[in-house]
Amino acid sequence: MVRKTKFIVLFLLFGLVWSFVVFSGLLSKNKPLDTIAKALPGYLLMVFGCYSLYSIGYDLWILKEYPEDYQSLLKEIDEAKAFYKKNGVKID
Repeated sequence: MVRKTKFIVLFLLFGLVWSFVVFSGLLSKNKPLDTIAKALPGYLLMVFGCYSLYSIGYDLWILKEYPEDYQSLLKEIDEAKAFYKKNGVKID
């Protein structure tokens, strides 16, 4: 719960500061900074997506180092295939 609260507080703080900077006109005299400030949320969203894909890929890569989890995942995959086959969904 602490991580979630910290994330929400930091997200709201960043959003308030960004909104103030962009909409107050502080950067309207400096075009390069104004352009960067307006593109920052999209860039941060892209960085978050890249980090998420990296962390998921890394966790899958090291999964074979944990044999119990690996076997559990294979068992769940087999159960899912059997379930879908029983319900008429073809899986290759």
